[in-house]
Amino acid sequence: MFYAGKKDLTAIPLDNLYHTVTEAGNRVRNALQKDARAAHDRRVARLIEATYAGREDSYEGNIEEDYPFSGPDDEYVKEEVQTARKDAFALWAEKYDMPSQANWFMPQLTAHIAKMSTCGFRSDEYSNSFGVDDYHKGIWTLAKHPVRGNLISKQYSAEMRNYCALVPLLLMPHKKFDHVDYSKWSKEGLAKLIDSNLYSAMTVEFDSSYTPTEILQLREKALTYMSGKNGGQVRNAQTSHKVYSLSGDLKKLPWLTQVMLFQIWCAHPVNRTDLMVLDWKNWDNMPEPLISTVSTPTKVEACKTTPSLSTSDNWMD
Repeated sequence: MFYAGKKDLTAIPLDNLYHTVTEAGNRVRNALQKDARAAHDRRVARLIEATYAGREDSYEGNIEEDYPFSGPDDEYVKEEVQTARKDAFALWAEKYDMPSQANWFMPQLTAHIAKMSTCGFRSDEYSNSFGVDDYHKGIWTLAKHPVRGNLISKQYSAEMRNYCALVPLLLMPHKKFDHVDYSKWSKEGLAKLIDSNLYSAMTVEFDSSYTPTEILQLREKALTYMSGKNGGQVRNAQTSHKVYSLSGDLKKLPWLTQVMLFQIWCAHPVNRTDLMVLDWKNWDNMPEPLISTVSTPTKVEACKTTPSLSTSDNWMD
């Protein structure tokens, strides 16, 4: 088990995280490119051999011009690189026992980010400012990782809910300390600041026409065990991180949009806070509880921050 020693932000080697994740992605990208090139060269060689078999002349053209190499499919490469990066992150988080460090690490990380300049809420410029050094590239890498469970456990708990999967980690510190609404950030470049799971939930095109009663009825069905020893029992909406047995447009919604719509898990009124994105159409809105007898969610105290880091060239992959 990793022992951080002094519980200081620098005890966690975030520069190493950046290098580890980046190198994992590059290895996969280079391997796919190399394999595709080798397969292309073999195909070309066989084609030329077949074309000139039995002929007295031989091929004397320009292979690169006559048989251009297009490389592997870009989307396939992107998916494989993302998978490699996620896997590398998971191993890194396990090595440094991040869920056990979260109680002190996440508040310190939040305070550190809050001291950075918001760059006039220009998302592109703000994201580029994390390229100031490898340590801050590591912060960006951590905040963009789409599996929040690798960093913290029991995300709906009082200690961890403000860092849960519904919270954009690079924007939240400025909302917490300086009351900067999420909607204030420019849409251009925003995808560089928010992990893919939350970003897809925040930007989905979906207009709900369901009444609260209908949503609750759908939720109960979607949380009911259909078979097995628990068949017929209903999962706890406060602790269940997903719903099941949906159909139609509801089934196609991003996972976290479903969480928001059905007010389960971290979005449950008992667990939610004003630092979470709880409404995909209005990121700073806290919807009315589906059941009105729950307690009011916690508000987070705020204080001032001072801007610091300057921007740098875009270094992100």
